[in-house]
Amino acid sequence: PGHTVLQRDLLERADWFFQRPNGVHVIVSNQCNLKCAHCPYHSPKYRAGHTSGYFNETVTMSTAVFEKIAHYAAKNNVALQFGQIEEAMTHERLIDFIRYAKNIGVPRVHLTTNGTLLDERQADRLAESGVDSVMFSIDSVTPETYKKIRGASLEKLERNIEYFARKARRKRINLMASFILQEPALQERDIFIKKWRDRGFNQVTFYVLTEHDPRTGAPLRGQELYDKGGRYPCASPWTQMVVFPGGEISLCCKTMTDVGWRGVVSVGKIPDEEP
Repeated sequence: PGHTVLQRDLLERADWFFQRPNGVHVIVSNQCNLKCAHCPYHSPKYRAGHTSGYFNETVTMSTAVFEKIAHYAAKNNVALQFGQIEEAMTHERLIDFIRYAKNIGVPRVHLTTNGTLLDERQADRLAESGVDSVMFSIDSVTPETYKKIRGASLEKLERNIEYFARKARRKRINLMASFILQEPALQERDIFIKKWRDRGFNQVTFYVLTEHDPRTGAPLRGQELYDKGGRYPCASPWTQMVVFPGGEISLCCKTMTDVGWRGVVSVGKIPDEEP
């Protein structure tokens, strides 16, 4: 009975305990310039099994929708994060969005990017935008491994990063590098840490690879987690919010991952114009 009372109390007072998310994941488009082997959105392995058609045509976030998100975040002291199901830099107004958000008082803005589109002009603009942190998704140390995983040139990426990093340090932008733990890169993990630490990066993040059934999008090995026991309810729907390019408000990383198979799971929508 005690548990029942507590549960009811939490549910009935959710608007008191969870008045607003800590952060909003802003998805500015559904496009990426790479086809990384592990990506549930753009890799050929998964695209072949997609059933929603969500990635068949380009969708981009309008300025009107983004400005509504930014004003909400500024008013409620909520952080914004770019770079979810897409390469955010494929959106031609991304850096304008970041600058706008910081100018109106959004407390923290983060960008995750593969970095391949960050030429010198874009690097200069991003460094001056007010962005607080930038994470580069890299996943490997050698050009050969990078080519296998991400299908692009590591040498070119590192030139882009080196140029941006010089500008970023002067602006006190936090620099991060990420690495997904997967074959064929597992043996490069320790070298990866040393490489980016020596280059003055503030953080190196490792992610466990989540694999999915290409036909359904269901996560593989999920039953293992249930069998281990000791599970607890996920807090993400209460602490974060996801906004898709059309202004659709979604819940969490699970509803993002499902988009290729289920389409956008939406609990509401931010309109382009006022009603």
